[in-house]
Amino acid sequence: MRHKNSFRAVFPNFMKSILIPNGWRRLGRADVLLVGHDYHYSYIYNGLLYSPLIDSVKEGVERKGEKCSIILKSFSLLKPGETFSEVASFNKLFSVILFFRYFGRLSHPLKRLSFRMEVNFWKKVIETTGAKSVVAIQPSVSLCKASRELNIEVADLQHGVITENHPYYGERFRKGDPADYFPTRFFVWSDSAMEVLQRWEKKGAVVKRIFHPWGERFLTPSLDDQVVLDAIQKLPKFNNERPCVLVSLQWQLEGVEDVQIKGDIMLNSLLSAILSTHHIYNWFIRLHPVQLHQDCKESTEKFLLDNFGNLTTVEWKKASSAALPALLRVSDVHITYRSTVVSEASRFGVKSAILDQEIKQGGVRDFYYTHERDAGMACVVENTESGIVSWLGKELSPKYALS
Repeated sequence: MRHKNSFRAVFPNFMKSILIPNGWRRLGRADVLLVGHDYHYSYIYNGLLYSPLIDSVKEGVERKGEKCSIILKSFSLLKPGETFSEVASFNKLFSVILFFRYFGRLSHPLKRLSFRMEVNFWKKVIETTGAKSVVAIQPSVSLCKASRELNIEVADLQHGVITENHPYYGERFRKGDPADYFPTRFFVWSDSAMEVLQRWEKKGAVVKRIFHPWGERFLTPSLDDQVVLDAIQKLPKFNNERPCVLVSLQWQLEGVEDVQIKGDIMLNSLLSAILSTHHIYNWFIRLHPVQLHQDCKESTEKFLLDNFGNLTTVEWKKASSAALPALLRVSDVHITYRSTVVSEASRFGVKSAILDQEIKQGGVRDFYYTHERDAGMACVVENTESGIVSWLGKELSPKYALS
């Protein structure tokens, strides 16, 4: 089964979103404008939605004595009072822009008009806040152009795997784009992303290596960082001393035949490995944020309950809502199909088993995680129950003297 973002699927959310107050005209004055999306709000702190990336950048900026404003891309369903930091949206205005964009497919003048409307909108937002710079997760072409026209910096903040095959970053997708369609800066925390993006310096972009804004807060927690301290305190715990294995699930495993996926949630090999070793290891299963919010949530929960509901050494509810860096602090190894958690785990000294066979040398994705693999912090493991169990034994037996 595959979940497609068809018009019929997104229409209900579109209708809900236009009923939410925009709020962008009430954005406060700020030095930095942050731009995100609902999906980036994957953590809950004190009953409020918290964005590990956006809120961490905000916290870092404010520690320097500067102010931030946050606006969410459309269509946003987050309402005032639901988020840790105040956010604004522009759903109603964007619905108008979307109308012109749709008919712009039939008419070049309408297409140019809709694009100009987007650019002018972003200019109004920036001017409303008085921001001197913009930090966004994949800033749109219109946002990049608006920022450049106002002669302010606009940065893309890495949030996932950056490869040549990504339409936003790959040269074959964007080599014909003019310079003002690109961010002026790329903030990245992985070596592989640095390599992919350095070619865009010819478009006037500067690629800057930074630490992961959220993860770095957990490596050396500050005594006054209450969000981090609370996250560590609330970690799920097992009543034993067994090794802990973290599993990072993914949303829509492209290129994987359905027959290999149990319930479109987990590979059969991984399911079998968990069931055959739950008496030896503790298992943290972490759902992808989309699996927690989309209409597949109910079926995902049923799948997990049916398979692991009676196992005391398999935990997913708290693991899925916990702060990922806090979870990495107590995990011994990590398993995933090809999640970006591989890079974050490496930073915490946690080795990863990658189940995507195309990441092997000679595979179509053999450029994924080259630095982590070269450093011995990740490897491609045979996508079978025996392959996974064998890797676990190799990595964990020496440390825990398992028989």
